[in-house]
Amino acid sequence: MNSLKPSIKRVTGPSGGPLRAISYARVSSEEQAQNGVSLGDQATFIARGVEARLGVGNVRIVAELSDPGITGARGPSAYDVIDDGTICPHKSHRPGLTKALQMLLDDEADVLVVYNFSRLYRDGTMGAGLVDRILKPRGQDLISIQEPVDVYTPAGMLQMVVLGGASKYQIASGNQVIRDNLRERKVDGGWLGTPPYGWRWAKKDGRPESRTRTIEPIPEQINHVREVANSYLAGHSEGNVAKLLNARGIPFILKKEVNGSRTATWTKVHVRILLRNAAHAGQIMLDGVLKPGLHYGDRAYDLETYEQIQETLTSRRTRFRGVKNERPEMMLAGLVTCGSCGERLAARFSDGLRCYTCRGQKGDAVSKHVWVNAQTLEMAVLHEVAKVAALPEVLEAARTRIGLSARQGHEALFQEVEQVRDRVAAFKLQKQNALRQLREGFLSDELFKMQIEAISSDELLVKSRFEELELALSGSADVEKLERRALESLNSFQTVWDHLVPCERSQLLRTVVEKLEITDLDSHSVASIKLHLMPEVVQPLPRIVAARNGLATGLESITSSELACLWHLGQGKLPSEGALAMGISRSSFSGMVTRAARRLDAKDSKEAVRKARAWVIRSQHLLPLTGAQGRRRKPRFALSALEATAIDLRKKGLSADEVRDQFGISTDRVRKLLAEADAKMLAQESSNTGKS
Repeated sequence: MNSLKPSIKRVTGPSGGPLRAISYARVSSEEQAQNGVSLGDQATFIARGVEARLGVGNVRIVAELSDPGITGARGPSAYDVIDDGTICPHKSHRPGLTKALQMLLDDEADVLVVYNFSRLYRDGTMGAGLVDRILKPRGQDLISIQEPVDVYTPAGMLQMVVLGGASKYQIASGNQVIRDNLRERKVDGGWLGTPPYGWRWAKKDGRPESRTRTIEPIPEQINHVREVANSYLAGHSEGNVAKLLNARGIPFILKKEVNGSRTATWTKVHVRILLRNAAHAGQIMLDGVLKPGLHYGDRAYDLETYEQIQETLTSRRTRFRGVKNERPEMMLAGLVTCGSCGERLAARFSDGLRCYTCRGQKGDAVSKHVWVNAQTLEMAVLHEVAKVAALPEVLEAARTRIGLSARQGHEALFQEVEQVRDRVAAFKLQKQNALRQLREGFLSDELFKMQIEAISSDELLVKSRFEELELALSGSADVEKLERRALESLNSFQTVWDHLVPCERSQLLRTVVEKLEITDLDSHSVASIKLHLMPEVVQPLPRIVAARNGLATGLESITSSELACLWHLGQGKLPSEGALAMGISRSSFSGMVTRAARRLDAKDSKEAVRKARAWVIRSQHLLPLTGAQGRRRKPRFALSALEATAIDLRKKGLSADEVRDQFGISTDRVRKLLAEADAKMLAQESSNTGKS
């Protein structure tokens, strides 16, 4: 940015020529463009006014810029100029003004001309900052056609700020009047906003009423609203309801175009929005409370049904909302407190490490900042949560819940099967009664035949439904198998934890953790963990010191897997034995040991083990000392199952086309499989020959 600050503004352009001027215009809406001063009119007034102000021939407009339909409260200002003399990209809400400011920063113009100061900014202080930070340092000027103000003088600067304040007051007063009027109309039960799906603005004598009055149902769409509500309450998910509507060819009409086109396909989002809208129950929202609207008499369903829908939506929600439920590094955020000052610890990253920190010393003068490794703290908490999960009363409640959940989906099917069987028995009785009436002469042959055909048609439909139910119930064995596996997984808390998504893990911790406090001692930190139904325990944690200075070294920077590697070496095991115990490769084991030694500033692994011995012994119950046992590497020239089967079929004399019929793949794919298998077998033979 140019640091020169001339004492006077420019009077001529470069090389003594006319001043270079930028014409800038803005309107907030189409209505303002039609009823007020349009963009074209502003440009005309600017061209005439600037010549009248500076003289004919003394100014040349080098750019006519405008921002149609953008409010004056948005856009870049002088405070959004970064060090390299450009505007912050995320502040470019007004392309015309952004380009004008960039031209001024690049010294491509001498004067910025507007119709009035409100076209530039609604806030006069932003205009004053523009003059003080951009225009004055470069000797450039700002001219308003309607307001003859010299912005270089203190009086002119004051006038611009006052005019901006008056404009803001006028807008705020008008907005308040509009809000009061809309509230009064809403108190009367009128509908505000766009009518939802299934509704339109009420008409009177063939002409639309005011949009702030009421809405009326669209007959063909309001029935779809009822069907959606009934299907959802019957047990269908939002996605299934959308599929049913699309299968029946029912279109969904958007009120606005999306990416230049309208969509007529239902999605689960559309269904969810429809179910959450209280307008279908004849209600409007006033101050956070539902009340009957003017369209209450035309409602699609009553308020009790709407409340039942909302309860079902809440109970079926599988993903909790909020940053804490979506970001794994925020798992314990809001639960951890500092033992010195009592403030909540904040989650942050430091040199690639997730940490919980206390940024202030608000307690005793000798209190210390708390700074702990997030992974280590989470492992300590999970170690205590696993004890809660192993309590007999918790396991019994979980078994009961799993059993109910596994059988809940089939109870409705079993009930419907009984109803279908009763209907089949009723059809049999109807046929017997018709035959008896024919024998007694109460029915003619023609009427008897018609009645039997009607009963047989209904019976055929019921039997087809019975077959569908039997097919659905045939999966009960799979459900029982899943239930048995779920009950077995309760004995391993780690298995249950691995199947939880981040939001479910966060909610679990917020349910069981009663107190979690970190205190920093001289040599290490301690975590006071109090869970519901369990006594308070104290766990030692490594304290972070070097990371405060931006250095990722010391015990605090070593991961739990690296500490586990050091533990195995401290037990006298070879690297290959430690790698086998942890279920990792030997190279990975050696790499983790090398990184741990470098962070501990140790010359070799033995010194690293000695430096970390105290903390490894203290926290060994939190370390992943064992891993996947018995995992073998795949042989170098091993055939896949598909390749081995193809070789066996070829040995039996089957052709490639016959193998294709066996596998259900193309002939080219079969030939490629056989070629790859032959190449592997040939390479294996060559390798064995070379070894011999």
